[in-house]
Amino acid sequence: MITVTDYLMGRDRQDPLDMLQTRNMAELLSRVNHLMASLNFDPKLSSGYRPPRINKSVGGAKMSTHTVCAGIDLLDPENKIGKFLKKNFFILGNYDLYLENPDHTPGWLHLDIKQRKNRVFNP
Repeated sequence: MITVTDYLMGRDRQDPLDMLQTRNMAELLSRVNHLMASLNFDPKLSSGYRPPRINKSVGGAKMSTHTVCAGIDLLDPENKIGKFLKKNFFILGNYDLYLENPDHTPGWLHLDIKQRKNRVFNP
């Protein structure tokens, strides 16, 4: 289970969350944790909250969902979970989550709550 403390990575001390970020984070963590529990997978965080300055320093997308606490990266060393979710994308709909195509994320998977046309999207 990914906790709020895990997700914030201590970054909220210098860059406190606003109300939208707080709501997004609560919704994201609830959905992701429920999905992972249903898959019997104990997720390990790769990247959570990224304030704009940190997002820029790690080469994150300019409009990254991490900056508004609507996206999360989980370790998936063999891309097992990512490939399973890509193949069974309808499961993502049960949790209203969206998956970045795991073909573009070797070793990790990105999930977010940003509404998109497709449950599995390309960056």
